[in-house]
Amino acid sequence: NTGVTTGASVSPVGIVVAVLIYLGALAFGLWQLYRQGTTGQTIGKKVVGLRVIRERDGQYTGFGMAFVRSLAHILDALPCYVGFLWPIWDVKKQTFADKVCATVVVKD
Repeated sequence: NTGVTTGASVSPVGIVVAVLIYLGALAFGLWQLYRQGTTGQTIGKKVVGLRVIRERDGQYTGFGMAFVRSLAHILDALPCYVGFLWPIWDVKKQTFADKVCATVVVKD
């Protein structure tokens, strides 16, 4: 016996712990989207004093649009992450996701 194992067994406790961690992360992510949709702020945005609002009327986006905006950040990443830098030179300081969702990030 050389001490090398050729097979692996998965512990049921390990599976339960992993599932609980994934469910906790999912719940936290959904809660963050809920916060952003109803208050304009995630925890991070609150710390730095920013809010996400609709461009047309200045109201909060709601959970659904906060979710869509989160998905739209894929567009920011596609062209070598340039979309995340776009606010540096954009007049309205919007990322590509903000432009698609008609949102702006403002100081609180």
